Amino acid sequence: MKMTTKKDNKNKLIIPAGHFASDWFKCSNCGYEERKKIHPDQTISTCSKCGGRAYRQ
Repeated sequence: MKMTTKKDNKNKLIIPAGHFASDWFKCSNCGYEERKKIHPDQTISTCSKCGGRAYRQ
């Protein structure tokens, strides 16, 4: 996989090359809704608020 490296003063950020889609996700645990960029084939993400499973809406 091709990787892009971006260097900051504090952190080194590695961004994988690929196609990403942003979509809305809703957590099944706490109900928190957020917009995330993930790979189009994935339908489940992790909630950034509680750590539960967030599903694509």
